[in-house]
Amino acid sequence: MSIQEYIDECLSDIQFEPPLFYNSKFGIHFELGLPYSWIDDETYFKIVKERAQSLFSAIFKESSSMYVLYVSFETLEPLDAYIEGEVDFSTTFFYESTKSDVEEFKVEEVYDEETNELFGYTKSYGVLCTLEDIDYKSILGVLGGFSNEDGMFISGRVYFIEPKSNIVYHIYDNRGLDVVSPNKESIFYLYREFNQWILNYDKEQIDKTFSGMS
Repeated sequence: MSIQEYIDECLSDIQFEPPLFYNSKFGIHFELGLPYSWIDDETYFKIVKERAQSLFSAIFKESSSMYVLYVSFETLEPLDAYIEGEVDFSTTFFYESTKSDVEEFKVEEVYDEETNELFGYTKSYGVLCTLEDIDYKSILGVLGGFSNEDGMFISGRVYFIEPKSNIVYHIYDNRGLDVVSPNKESIFYLYREFNQWILNYDKEQIDKTFSGMS
């Protein structure tokens, strides 16, 4: 099943737009970095790494298949300034056996709000793979800011999808990550196991979502 067919069949209610948690009926908003910590505090990024990798490992297993969705914006004309450290997602993080399987499956036109002229395109790429096919630890590190690759930058949004449970995992930056699903039953175990990492701002709403479940 192609990623577009899978999304249409199983994730049609999920909007792959930021903020993912607030655009989804069922989700959990986790805090990665400790609040009120200095951004250059070494402990801060150790905690970001621990939480990001622990949540990822709780969802994805080494031998299981997964979808990886990458959404990027590309201007109609090349930008004058190159973003230092920006990398090509598919060629950097996928191993040789999988690079050719990454497909561009959706292109949307983007128009300038003032002139109404075509400005660029939002392009969606996807692939069905396993954890052995992709350098997922480096992706998490770059997105979460704890990568050993100084200055490496991913300009687009990355979504990891577990197809059996239909769970979507998305790190938006070192502050937090969202986990969403079309049904709350599939993510209840994450709510229970990692409850102390839920962002306080949204915790009351999230508690209501899972109230009565055991």
